[in-house]
Amino acid sequence: MKFLSIPMDARAAAEALLEKRGAGRYSLGILCLCGFGWMSDGAENVVLSYMLPTLEDLWSLSPGQLGAMSTAIYFGQAAGATFWGALADAGGRRPVFLLSLALTVLFGVASSAAPGFYTYCMLRLATGFAIGGAAVLSRRPGRGPSRDA
Repeated sequence: MKFLSIPMDARAAAEALLEKRGAGRYSLGILCLCGFGWMSDGAENVVLSYMLPTLEDLWSLSPGQLGAMSTAIYFGQAAGATFWGALADAGGRRPVFLLSLALTVLFGVASSAAPGFYTYCMLRLATGFAIGGAAVLSRRPGRGPSRDA
């Protein structure tokens, strides 16, 4: 496959413009938001490794119930990635990304106050669904067919 190459004079002009402009508040804000999307995706494994043994003791869970908790989160992420990607294609990447980040926080905080196994599983499913969007949409911004890319 042949890749598109950028002429050296255009590349040099773009690099000079970026060097002159520098990284401002907007650039740092985008970096932080995308970083949160990646972090929420990556932290899910760490959260599980700490939460499962604690909840196993607290709620007297069986190995099957522990497996259901893990499955709920990862199923939510897979379904969320598909849903949020399609929604971003239709409505634009930025608003969909911000909505998925807000829902990640909302459902994540709500799951910390879950009173029991079934509520916790449903809230972690919803958290995984939201993380699926944040994880997919924070990668390679500006690529793909979305309108505001």
